[in-house]
Amino acid sequence: MTFSSYSEPPSFVRTLTKGYAVLILLLVGLAPAFAIAYLYFFQDPALRFEDHGFHEVAIGISLLQSGFIAYVTYRCYLHSKELSLRWLTLGFLGFTVIYTKPQGQALTFDRSQTTRSGLDSNHRVRP
Repeated sequence: MTFSSYSEPPSFVRTLTKGYAVLILLLVGLAPAFAIAYLYFFQDPALRFEDHGFHEVAIGISLLQSGFIAYVTYRCYLHSKELSLRWLTLGFLGFTVIYTKPQGQALTFDRSQTTRSGLDSNHRVRP
């Protein structure tokens, strides 16, 4: 085996790799901010894309995935008794339970109930 006679100092390589790791973390961490900025500056607010069927299918798939991941992490927790796996299980289970509720149900507002509750059409209390 032959080795090259030129070798970098370990501290330089370590610094270079740590800098690269920080750069990758920053780019991955700021990717949502770049996407939001792009939409804010370059998207026409009048344009809309609504595909409710696709949204329901995507939510269903994410529920199945998070339920499966919660089950797997729970089984891993039972095997290893590691506390971080318990919290991870509770997180995925919480996501599954919260998103199982029909979307938008808590955000709807039925105006027919406001007249019975003593509010007028401007949401003020009737005398």
